Amino acid sequence: MLKTLLSVDQSVITRIRHIHVKSYPFPLYANGRQDYYPTYYFSNALSLFPGLHLDRLVVEDSFHGYGLLDNWRDVVTYFDIESLLKSNGWRELHYISPNPDFMTSTQDHRKKRVAQPENWNTMLLERDGKTSGAEVKMYITPNTMNPSETPITQPWSAIPGHELLDAGILNLEQVQGVVRVVARRGRTANVVITGLAHKQPWRVMKDNGIKREGEDISTVSTLPKNLEDLS
Repeated sequence: MLKTLLSVDQSVITRIRHIHVKSYPFPLYANGRQDYYPTYYFSNALSLFPGLHLDRLVVEDSFHGYGLLDNWRDVVTYFDIESLLKSNGWRELHYISPNPDFMTSTQDHRKKRVAQPENWNTMLLERDGKTSGAEVKMYITPNTMNPSETPITQPWSAIPGHELLDAGILNLEQVQGVVRVVARRGRTANVVITGLAHKQPWRVMKDNGIKREGEDISTVSTLPKNLEDLS
């Protein structure tokens, strides 16, 4: 996505309405070193495209899948979603995870997760206005072992697994299936990307040292906090 969108004129960026992407972390090689680099949430990559305002952004969870067994992945997925909900550039967001572990897992060393989607919904309403129509919902399509059964997508909510564990009421029979978090911004919300923290256009950011992939990056101070905060 970065390679494609950084190669086109801003007039193209402003006409894009739909993006479907896998949310790999966003690295910056600030010191030109391949062995160490700060890593940012996927949502921070959107800040590099002033003028972007999508009708729909579909993001696939890159932290869960076959062979991915790191204990931190559940927490990262949770805050990957939350960082996107705090970002601009989209009017409707769909975040797809292959399982509900980002909510149901007990793995949360910081214990920062809270019940969802009600808290994310409140957060978006506070951002866009209580009567704006902004909303966040979660859905799950349960796995079925019977090939004759058609999976039925249904509304879903969850209390973080670590809270259930602390309360001694952990239900080990959690429903398994594909989870989709669906968020919609308020009717009059201004969703256009205006740049990084200082609201600078791309031309100014380049002049200030933000470079394209493969070039030295000398100015990164305006970027948000990175994934190292989770360690």
